[in-house]
Amino acid sequence: MEDIKEFLNNRERDNQRLQRAKEQGFDIETIWYHVSNIDFKEIDLNKSNGVFWLTKDYDSIVNGTTGASLNNSKLYIHKFFLQESKLAGWNEEDNFFQDQLIQKGYDGVLLDNDLKLFNISKLKRIEDEFLLENKQEIYNSQTIFYHGNQNKTHRFSEYRPCFFTTDKNYAEGYGNFVYPYNLEINKLFNPAIDEKAREYYNEVFLKDELGKEAKKLAKGEHIHFNDADNFWSFIASEAEMNNVDYDSMIVEEFKGTSEHYTTNLSIVPLNVKQIKPLQNIKIKNKKR
Repeated sequence: MEDIKEFLNNRERDNQRLQRAKEQGFDIETIWYHVSNIDFKEIDLNKSNGVFWLTKDYDSIVNGTTGASLNNSKLYIHKFFLQESKLAGWNEEDNFFQDQLIQKGYDGVLLDNDLKLFNISKLKRIEDEFLLENKQEIYNSQTIFYHGNQNKTHRFSEYRPCFFTTDKNYAEGYGNFVYPYNLEINKLFNPAIDEKAREYYNEVFLKDELGKEAKKLAKGEHIHFNDADNFWSFIASEAEMNNVDYDSMIVEEFKGTSEHYTTNLSIVPLNVKQIKPLQNIKIKNKKR
């Protein structure tokens, strides 16, 4: 009950701060992303030639076409709201130097979905202001995951979903034998930020017999743990028949935040062949 009360209090506080940010001229409908290899607290323009790069195209980060290299095992996505600004475009970018643009009063340059920002005072860092907006970590094939089990030998079945977390302490809640793994992840089903995934979940899965008890997802909402088994059964079959190109899914284990765990999310591969142990342990994959 206390956890629910705290969650509701945080949500009310966030709503009030969102309204205040809107009154201050921030566009709270658009999230700007900056990907980095470090979890920095302050923006230092001296380290980036006076420019802070952002994008509103999250897929470009996941696909590795912008920002830091996805070959790193630990990447952070920092999220911002942008205050009303004077922005140049491609024409100014091609015809003026950066110092000239700043002298003309421009706060930055908007280049399609990317933003080259000079004036960082125009940013409001979301995770600093809003408790329920957690820093997002990019999951890829280099990320270290943990799986806990009561059995010393881990057995992974093609008939049931297998849950992996980046929080070793959380994995220990599932059993004393916790081992590290990599997962071969190419395209993650994440309806919280992927509009196409959210549309597929709401318009396809919810109309199937397996999805009749599940609830419609809004932007920012993850698949809940209670619905994970049925959705995994549905999308794993679809992936096997090449009807979708996703190979893993993200699941919300519990609502809100916890002082005991660093994340409330788990990753579930759609095929046991994606599971790669990082140490010499015994695993058994049950075949169809």
